[in-house]
Amino acid sequence: MSCKNVNVSGRRTSIRIEEELWSAAEELCMREEMTLHELCTLIDQHRGSSGLTAALRVFLIVYFRLAATESGHLEVGHGTINHKVRAADRWRPFIAQMFAGS
Repeated sequence: MSCKNVNVSGRRTSIRIEEELWSAAEELCMREEMTLHELCTLIDQHRGSSGLTAALRVFLIVYFRLAATESGHLEVGHGTINHKVRAADRWRPFIAQMFAGS
């Protein structure tokens, strides 16, 4: 387990997760052209009653499970990057829907 500091909605906080999950988060951010801070802020804005660390873990699992299917690729737009739309904005509705009702 490793602890990292992130800025979430302008405030500094720390998240402690496994090294493999940090690597997955960094890969996701690289692929989606967003920072770790942007990803954590998006998740924080829509996580409901879940803790930020748990919500990050869940989102990473869902992201990579979707990436493993053709329909998932189409749903989230992998391979069809629209450079006019920031990745953080492209993911906002998906994250909101994922944590709706929690």
